Amino acid sequence: MTRLFQKPTRFCPSCAEKHDWRELKVALLFMAAIAALFVLAAFTLEKSGPKRNELLVFPLCFLIYPLNVVLHEFAHAVTAWLVGLRVFNIFIGFRGPVLWQSKRFQAEIRLTCAPFDGLVLVAPPSLAHYRLRIGAVYAAGPLMNALLVAATYWLPRWSLTLSLWGTVVFWSNAALLAVSLFPWRHRGPQGVFASDGLALLTLPFVKRKSFEERHAAYFVLEGLASIKNKDFPAAIEWAERGLREHSGAIGCRNILGMGQLGLDQFDLARATFTSCVADSETNLANKAIFLFYLAWTELGRDDRRDLELLDRTSEEASTLTPWAPTIQATRGAALVELGRFDEGIALLTKALNGNEGLSKAVIASYLSLAFAKQGAHDRSRVFLEMARKFDPSCPILARIEKQIASMQSGTCQAGAASTASVPE
Repeated sequence: MTRLFQKPTRFCPSCAEKHDWRELKVALLFMAAIAALFVLAAFTLEKSGPKRNELLVFPLCFLIYPLNVVLHEFAHAVTAWLVGLRVFNIFIGFRGPVLWQSKRFQAEIRLTCAPFDGLVLVAPPSLAHYRLRIGAVYAAGPLMNALLVAATYWLPRWSLTLSLWGTVVFWSNAALLAVSLFPWRHRGPQGVFASDGLALLTLPFVKRKSFEERHAAYFVLEGLASIKNKDFPAAIEWAERGLREHSGAIGCRNILGMGQLGLDQFDLARATFTSCVADSETNLANKAIFLFYLAWTELGRDDRRDLELLDRTSEEASTLTPWAPTIQATRGAALVELGRFDEGIALLTKALNGNEGLSKAVIASYLSLAFAKQGAHDRSRVFLEMARKFDPSCPILARIEKQIASMQSGTCQAGAASTASVPE
């Protein structure tokens, strides 16, 4: 993050998100306070009139701005559907707690408590006339706001109330139009994105290779959707289709490996992720992800075959991205398997509190196993129950339940044998 007249400040992704949310909260509180002052000033006037309306314009613009964001993003989405692009996500707001989330027309729609920006994530099933089609999608959002600006400018003002709301709609859409057309970049949930204005300005100069990468991303996103639904054969099929059209595409290979992991094809997944790691030496963020999955080709097995690989891959992933909860959890699980219980419990506990990616049932299961191996059976049962509540169908949970039951059975047998050997 760069600030004027100061050295750049760097944050890890999770810290950057928290930092942005803190700054946004301060900005929203400041704007809300200013709006409240305008409202108080307006209602100190004796009666409604032009002066009161003038004072109410800013507070009402602040209130209806999120509605304009919704119209802006859905204009992008509807246009994408009309021109044959696949809409995967519609984000109304990037930061803060999620207020509402649903799936409509195969697109996931998410609304946060700060809906002052947005993003529509699309990808092309084919590249036919793609430059023209994506250009129409980029232009649709600003065009919606421009139409509202024009409509309210020419709207007859038959009353003070109609005049007030016409002015509010005019200025709130004009503000959003200016923000969306200004050429700048912003960070969203899927990375850094260009504003509509910057995307439109640079579109004529985008090379075909970039379009081919977006086409490959289509297969990756379809595969991710299948994995989310636990349809692993479909994910593998999407990955293989992508690899047929884009040979060697690392994103498609990643989906292929994830599908293989989901089907417990650990040897195939290991070969897939090993090749991905070898091709990611210049991209350390990607390398950490592939190392994470490579570790799970060992952690996912019922039997341990290569603890050295597990230790090496989980440690290297943790070195590259120590802040990521999923990486912390993986390293913690590996340490439990290696018998370093205290270190593993510390990392797993930290990951459980901050995790959004790896299943919390997996983390709770490994915490239960760690405490069981330490002989703390009461705490082990607590985390086992927690894992069942998170996801009773978790395959790691089923395996660890059997492992703990076997340990307890062995302890009971040993205790019985010891009791039988005591002379009377």
